[in-house]
Amino acid sequence: MRDILLKTSNAGLYLVTSVLVGTGLALEWKVEDEGRLLGISGDDWSEVHFAVALAFIALALIHLVLNWPWIRAALGQMRTAGLAVAGAGFVLVAVLLLGPTGHGNETEDDEDREEERRDDDAKSKPTPKAAASEAKRDDRQEADAENKPGPKSTTGEMKRKDDRDDD
Repeated sequence: MRDILLKTSNAGLYLVTSVLVGTGLALEWKVEDEGRLLGISGDDWSEVHFAVALAFIALALIHLVLNWPWIRAALGQMRTAGLAVAGAGFVLVAVLLLGPTGHGNETEDDEDREEERRDDDAKSKPTPKAAASEAKRDDRQEADAENKPGPKSTTGEMKRKDDRDDD
């Protein structure tokens, strides 16, 4: 019975690892922000990836339990360096599971200020269409200013803008 469970868990671990690698690579390189792969959205691929990761953890625990006698014997024969490597692996897993998420150093005020800065940047940047219409308006105003008549001279002729600059 143990042999059947061990072979089944090994095969399951292989398949689940293959799916984890495939979905991880697809999420990183194939599925864009709002893209789809095989008709499935990136968010759905993320959910599949997470569910398969949970299956991997369950199968890994079953595998460890089934191989516990071997693990105890191997750890008993290990020298200090081998135990250090095994311990480092456990510490790495613990740090990744229990470590901070990266938001612990930021306060809510910092986040609010950052959000306000982004909003201000977005408001101050004109859209391409708005920038084009503003440029056209400036061109029209400049053309109107050049063609606009100035004050009348004593002879009754209109002074041009260039002539007014000399006064």
